[in-house]
Amino acid sequence: MDYTWDGIKGGGTSPYEKGKYMPILRNHRYIFTIKEVKGPGFATLNEAVTSPDNFTNHNIVVVPIVIDAFTDITFNESGHFLAVTRTAMTLQGKHDATSTQNKFSVRTNYPSGWKVGAYNADGTTISVSNSWLKPSQNSGAAGATLTNPVTEELQAITNGKGFKDGYL
Repeated sequence: MDYTWDGIKGGGTSPYEKGKYMPILRNHRYIFTIKEVKGPGFATLNEAVTSPDNFTNHNIVVVPIVIDAFTDITFNESGHFLAVTRTAMTLQGKHDATSTQNKFSVRTNYPSGWKVGAYNADGTTISVSNSWLKPSQNSGAAGATLTNPVTEELQAITNGKGFKDGYL
């Protein structure tokens, strides 16, 4: 199946130009919005399955929501998702806003955005007074919509004191 590309992925540069036909890829998630139906369809499921292909009776918008850089994606039953570019990292020493090894991106189409906290390996919350690990920001992407997801870059900030395990 091919569809007209909306220009989201790849920033509209070749080969991802807006309006260019692109294939629907396996193991990717898309949202299909049916804008118009120009005919009655079929009376039974069997008729629909055995009918010849019809490429003239559709008016749809397709929004690809999975970008190749995102390695871990979780969807809910409403079609909203949360995706991250990294699921694990090992950091040695202090890492702050000038570091590069501690970066990752979060992408969502959930209207309220996302929230993140810092936790020790045993699941206890890392307090502000003992913040050996914290995210560079605690929330983001508010205002995202089902068809207009937002991507933001974050960093895992560490103080570099001792060897500890934790997660965001």
